[in-house]
This record gives sequence, structure tokens and C-alpha cells, in this order.
Amino acid sequence: MEPAKRRDETKRGLKEEIKKLKEMSWKEIPGYLWGYYRFHALAIIVILIGVYSFATTWIQNNKPDIYNGMCINVISNKEHLDDYYKSSLATYFQLEPNDYNASLQTNLMMNLEDNSMAEVNYSTTISLQANLAAKEVDFIIGPKSTLETIASSMGAFFNLETTLSSERYNQYKESIVSAVNDEGETIPCLLDISKSTFVTNMEFENEEPLYIGFVLNSKRTNYLEPFIDYLFTTNP
Repeated sequence: MEPAKRRDETKRGLKEEIKKLKEMSWKEIPGYLWGYYRFHALAIIVILIGVYSFATTWIQNNKPDIYNGMCINVISNKEHLDDYYKSSLATYFQLEPNDYNASLQTNLMMNLEDNSMAEVNYSTTISLQANLAAKEVDFIIGPKSTLETIASSMGAFFNLETTLSSERYNQYKESIVSAVNDEGETIPCLLDISKSTFVTNMEFENEEPLYIGFVLNSKRTNYLEPFIDYLFTTNP
């Protein structure tokens, strides 16, 4: 059909619809519009929902990440631990919680020596490797034996002696222990946080001390030293 004829037919159709609406009462109009245009309306609603979902996801994904972590073999009875972590970071660093992303993955278990946990071990290992590869995790918290396994198998952690400033390293030196990495080197890479304010606030209940290792390929190393201070400082 030629464009001119298509425009003429569209105009005629529009005039006919307007004429029909004028002849109806106000009570009849909503029913007519819904019956005649319901598929158009539903299509528009679906499109709007899709646009909203895309916009929300885009905004969320484009917020800056502050510091993301994983807890492996860590016990806590505190509810909404991830939300509390994010809000406590906001308080300490004087940030608006809605302006950035921060996550603390919990409920992850791993014991490579227990064959009955094969499926759990596999799931946790895949999650850990995926987060490390995507550079989405900045630190890992767990018992010393757990982090030693991760250090020796994946070489995942920074050497704190060469990464931290000499002043900061000496400040926390008594709480830093060494572990063997995947190249067989013994490096000071684990920080004992069992007596930190962070562990108290998070209500971690492990009987054995908890340690933290800072991930080697983190994209947010500028937060490493301030984050250590956050761990040992009571939130204002």
C-alpha cells in the first residue's frame, strides 16, 4: 500500500473511533477501550516492565563496588548479615548505602577432607573460582585451615608485608601469619581478626580463630588499608 493511502486510511479509522467514543456514555468508554485495545495495552505494559527492569539492573550494575567478601566455614546467627555489612561500611566510610554496591557472601562451606561433603565442596569451589576469575571478591574470611587450603591451591592472597605500607604492616604485624601459596612460597598473607570489632558486630560464633585473606587480583586495592582499620574500629 502506498504511504498516502495508508495515511488516509489511518485518519478515517481514527475519526470513526472518535465518533464511536462520542456516542458512548462515560461508563461505556472504559469497557470499550479495554475490550478493543486490551492487547495493545498489555503489550505496552510488558514493554514498560521490561524497560523498568532493564533500567533498574543497569543502574544497580553501574554503581561502584566498595569491598566485596566471602565467608567460608563461618558461623553466624545474625539475620540479614549482608545488609548489616553494607550499612556498617556506609557508616564507617560516611557513604550513602544506595550509592554503591557491597556484598558479603555467607553460608558457604568447604571441607575437602570430608567425602560426604563432595557436592557442597564442589558448589563452594565453583562459586569461589567464578568470583576470583570475575574479580568480584576482594577478601575471604574463614578459619586458618580453610584459608591455608585456598592459599596453597589457588595462590589467592596478597603478601601483606609487600602490599601494606611499612607503618600499617608493623601496626598489625602481631596478628599476621604466614601460609604457603600455590608456588610453594611461605608468605605473610593471613590476618587474625578473631578479636576484631568486626567479628563481634557480625556475631560470628566459630570456636576457632577467624582470619582474613585479601584477594590478589582485587580491583579495589585502594580500600585495603582503610578496610583493615574498619575491621578493628568500632563504628561511630
